[in-house]
Amino acid sequence: MALTLKTNEVMRQIRHLLTMAALAVMGAMMAGCASEDNIIADPQQPAGSTGPLTLTTTVTLGDGANATRALTADGVKTFKEGDQIAVKYTYNIGIRQIDLSNALKATDISSDGKTATFTVTLSQTPDADCNVTYVYPAVLGEDGSRDIMIQNDQDGTLTTLASKFDYCEGSGTMGGTAPNFVLPTGVTLKNQLTLAKFTVNDGTSDITSGVTQLMIEDGTHGYVVNRTAAAGPIWVAMYPIASTQKIKVTAVKGTDLYQSGDITGKTLAKNNYYDITVTTPQIDMSSISDDLKQPLTFEAKGGAATVKFTLASCVKNPVEYSTDGGTTWATYTSETEISLASEGDKVMFRGNNAAYSDGGGRSTFSVPDGECYVYGNVMSLVNATAFPVVKTLTANNALRSLFDGCSEINSLDSKKIVLPATTLTEGCYAFMFFGCRSLTTAPALPATTLTANCYLYMFYECGSLTTAPDLPATTLVDNCYSAMFNGCSSLNYVKCLATVIPADDCTQVWLDHVSDGGTFIISDDLNSSNPAPWTRDPDGIPSGWTVKCAKDENNE
Repeated sequence: MALTLKTNEVMRQIRHLLTMAALAVMGAMMAGCASEDNIIADPQQPAGSTGPLTLTTTVTLGDGANATRALTADGVKTFKEGDQIAVKYTYNIGIRQIDLSNALKATDISSDGKTATFTVTLSQTPDADCNVTYVYPAVLGEDGSRDIMIQNDQDGTLTTLASKFDYCEGSGTMGGTAPNFVLPTGVTLKNQLTLAKFTVNDGTSDITSGVTQLMIEDGTHGYVVNRTAAAGPIWVAMYPIASTQKIKVTAVKGTDLYQSGDITGKTLAKNNYYDITVTTPQIDMSSISDDLKQPLTFEAKGGAATVKFTLASCVKNPVEYSTDGGTTWATYTSETEISLASEGDKVMFRGNNAAYSDGGGRSTFSVPDGECYVYGNVMSLVNATAFPVVKTLTANNALRSLFDGCSEINSLDSKKIVLPATTLTEGCYAFMFFGCRSLTTAPALPATTLTANCYLYMFYECGSLTTAPDLPATTLVDNCYSAMFNGCSSLNYVKCLATVIPADDCTQVWLDHVSDGGTFIISDDLNSSNPAPWTRDPDGIPSGWTVKCAKDENNE
């Protein structure tokens, strides 16, 4: 079997937010059941306060037979200095706010580490009776950054998992009235993740000790664990996985890649941990297309050219470049102009960053002098080693605006630019080729499940583009195709198999200012004579275009 699971008979008990401590390394996971921890809260508010509200809460962990059996060798959680919690609430009738507690001091902790008093200053006057959510650890309090961290920042050790990724939540209702608000008490904190310890073999022997990167993709999330080669197991915290999802595990050992087949029928539930042995045969790289194996590449066209990459502040890890075909790599400094002296000279880029844009700041390539062909796998920016087989994006706006305004890039018939991701994120390719007027061939877009804004303005004013990439998704979502081909004045062919088109601006002006005549291929489930739910306008199918069902595409 490709995946072997050994599941604890009882659920892990990690219950109350305010009881969570930074956790010690354990030798072995305890298999027994733990009862819930109890929170005893004694909120206090200075009388007459009209500014920020400072509340204190005394928290007690269960003891004796009720000790929490989770991530310590002896099955007991204890608080330590420096622990913090996040408190999420609303103010001014629904505005969301997150505040962090003060770090625990030694004098805040008692009862052998099982009781602690947290002090939380609410920066806003909360709404009466608002919902309050407690999050441990505090660093995971923000939803968006939490997802990025869980999917990209784990190192496979229990120490890091325990201190940063043992994500728990609990909620209640704000009590009291201004100025004497009372934090909710009796909150039960539940672990939101499933924990797994992986052992990896290649079908012949255990290779765990040599694995430097482990990736788990489930069609919704992708977890990238970068580690120093060491004895296993490899610990990973993940969102729950249903039996209907397909799991794929990829391992990197040295320069070799190993990958399982699609694993189905496995349930990994939250608040549980699993022993997992996964078989990942070594990948025969000759079976992978050259386009997928080629890092993102710029090649000088017609003479000398320069290439520049402006990196946004959200790019945390180094980006590297190579001008000798990948033999040597050097760290790239943002906005450095790389000179390509002659036609055919190339520069390749790679990195290990989940996102190159955060919606505000954006990373964008430009060609200040000359022209370039662009080709290769954009995933080399996301995963420098395993990019030939990685198909999951993990951060919103991951590659947004990557070539925005770069009218000097061209398509090369013999080599393609590849966007292989089948798991997308919100805004991941928005504005990607905005204004790339010399682009004649669009990259394939294989994803069948879309996300909000994923292709928003993606090819806006790509005036040389005549054929759209096939769009296989059957269900559209908010702004997924909005303005996608707007201004593509030469565009005369679109194949889109969508049958569910909500009225949420998912195709707003997507085919405005395209060719007056063209061909639009629809799903065989629709009627070409009356292709509802498609409309005959720039928000749907241009009125001057011919409509055909996919089965009739090649029929005159």
